[in-house]
Parts: sequence; C-alpha cells; structure tokens
Amino acid sequence: MKKLFVIFSAVIVFGMTALGVIAADSVKDAEYVEPKADAVEVPADVITYLEEVLAPIAAQVPISKISLSGMPGVYEVVLGNEQLIYINEQGSHFVVGDLYSLEGGKLANLSEKAREEAEQAFASVRFEKMQVLKQEDLIVFPAEGETKAVVTVFTDIDCGYCRKLHSEIEGYNKAGIEVRYAAFPRAGVGSNSYNKYVNTWCASDKLVAMTDAKKLKPVPAAECENPVAQQYQLGQEIGVKGTPAIVTGDGTLIPGYLPPDRLVERLGLNSDV
Repeated sequence: MKKLFVIFSAVIVFGMTALGVIAADSVKDAEYVEPKADAVEVPADVITYLEEVLAPIAAQVPISKISLSGMPGVYEVVLGNEQLIYINEQGSHFVVGDLYSLEGGKLANLSEKAREEAEQAFASVRFEKMQVLKQEDLIVFPAEGETKAVVTVFTDIDCGYCRKLHSEIEGYNKAGIEVRYAAFPRAGVGSNSYNKYVNTWCASDKLVAMTDAKKLKPVPAAECENPVAQQYQLGQEIGVKGTPAIVTGDGTLIPGYLPPDRLVERLGLNSDV
C-alpha cells in the first residue's frame, strides 16, 4: 500500500495524466450516447474507507467527491485540483484518466460530466489564486479602445504556439482583449527559457523585448528583481501543464493557442476581427 501512495502522490504533484487509447477502426461505427445516471448511492462505509486510503494526499489535494463509476467495484474520485481518478473498493489499485463504457456496443465517456464539474469547481479556486498577480509584475499588451476582456497568458519564450499567439497580438488587442503575459518557462527555474524570460522582464522596454524574443531576436542579458519563478510556481498550482495557457477573468483555463476570432467567440465578445 505504501508504494501505491508514493506513486499516487507523484501523479498528483506533477500533474501527469494517463491517456486511454482506442483504435479508431474498432469504434468508427460506434454511436456516442450519454452515460446512464447511477441509481445506487455509494455506501457510507465505502466512502469512509476510500477517504482513509487517500488520506496521505488529501491534505494537499482535497477530495471533492466520491461516487459510483459505472464499472462494478470501481469508484470515481474527483480531487480538488481537477484530477479525476478511479480506484477499486479495496484501495489497492487506481488509474488516472477517462472511463469509457462499451455496453451494448455503444461508446460513452463516463468521465465527461465529472470532469466538467471538477473544472467548474476549480475555476473559483484558480480565480482566487490569480489574485496574487499584480499588474505591474506582468507584461501587458493593452486593448485598443474599449477593454472588453482581460486574459492572462502563461507563456514560454521558446514555445512555438506561444510565438504564434504573439504574432497575432494586434488582433487580440483590436478586438478589445488586453493580454497580460505571465511567465511559465516549461523547462523550469534556471533553464535557458527561464533566463530568456528574466532578460525580457528586466528589459527597459518589456513590450519590445517580448516581441523581439518571440521573433527569436536576441534580448540583451539583464538582471533585476523579478517575479518569473513565482509566476512559474503559480502556474503549476492552478493547473497549467503546457503553454500557451490562457486564463480568463473568471478563472477558466483555456489550454493552448486560440486565434483572435476564436478567443473572441470563447469570451462571448462582439468584434469585427
């Protein structure tokens, strides 16, 4: 059991996600159906037992919900950091990822509803954590004219899709979106990407330096007191696993690149982009 706890904790701390892969040819004719609602409640003694099994990590990652999974003897556990796991009632094995049903030859993702609930619940937590960010610690590209929305983009200087996003910064700004960059050097503190971000943040003109860095132009080395490490840590705490990661004003995290028109649509803005 001790080994299980060690492995489980590593999964939670580093945000690893197990992926279930299904051969396309085997399900191409399958019909997607909504999963059936569970008619039986989880016995109280089972919940108590599973909480005890998960106790070593519950202090850092609280358990939001335990429910029947749709697979006999396996329970769905929603954690406070948006992680979704499935654990057997003996507490001896668990998996991370989505659970699918193939009952009656029809494919159904049994995890979608729980994942949506977990994401909505964590958005409020993310919103609160984001309040530690001060505008003066971010590299801000303001909206043109009326500011219709503000997004914080966790970015990496060496990220290709981050460069793609920045190459269209005028489009976001013209649509009324203020883009605030926060640091997320994926290789970690002290890496080459980290140092590039420090150089950018410490430059006399941060906006010019950011644009140059995104265009692969050298930015002169510079040192100053900076928030790069703290922003990287915050990104990990709020669930950033890759870049760019767009956080909206209500704490919703949008992973990956979206062009200006798609972001406008996602934010529910009216624009001529």
